[in-house]
Amino acid sequence: MSTTVLIDNCVWDLLWSRGVQLRDEQGGDLTFTVSPYGTQEIPPADHPNTKARAVGDYAREQLAEPQAQEATWFCFGDLDDPTAGSGGFGDLQDDGTVVGGGFLTSAEGQDFRNANQHRIGGDSGTKVTKSGLLKNQTDVDYGEWSFGLPVVTLNAKDYKGAGQVIDLSSWSTGSFGDFIRSHLAAPAAT
Repeated sequence: MSTTVLIDNCVWDLLWSRGVQLRDEQGGDLTFTVSPYGTQEIPPADHPNTKARAVGDYAREQLAEPQAQEATWFCFGDLDDPTAGSGGFGDLQDDGTVVGGGFLTSAEGQDFRNANQHRIGGDSGTKVTKSGLLKNQTDVDYGEWSFGLPVVTLNAKDYKGAGQVIDLSSWSTGSFGDFIRSHLAAPAAT
């Protein structure tokens, strides 16, 4: 069985600079992907910064190559209304908000979200990033995910109190996939 690992947006620059090929790194035991928020944070092809465009192109290529499916929260669909998108427990809108319903998550994940809800949007609750998402929106979402799926990041401080977070800042040698495997095999800190 394959372990799904979420990639925080801050990781793409490092993977790009080291020429990591996710298809080769994941083997049969890992699946690297992002959530819908993670997809929205990838720099667009028309980004004004040349490096950001290159990193965005790389990230989209890497996610397409192993044909990774976005990690999405469970919800019931409406087979009678194909335009309804994901329904039942909620509909994800283009701006990253969820309309209707709620998430199916672990109690720990929900506790993390509730404890960190105040971070979304900054002090005003309305600060939007260049991706169109609210500030810290993906961090809080990935923190909730981390109680069921490991999250790899370079900003571990953003996930204080979260579940399984792999801090990539200590990766200096070996392959990306082996680094992730070593952290998955390590006993959990108590």
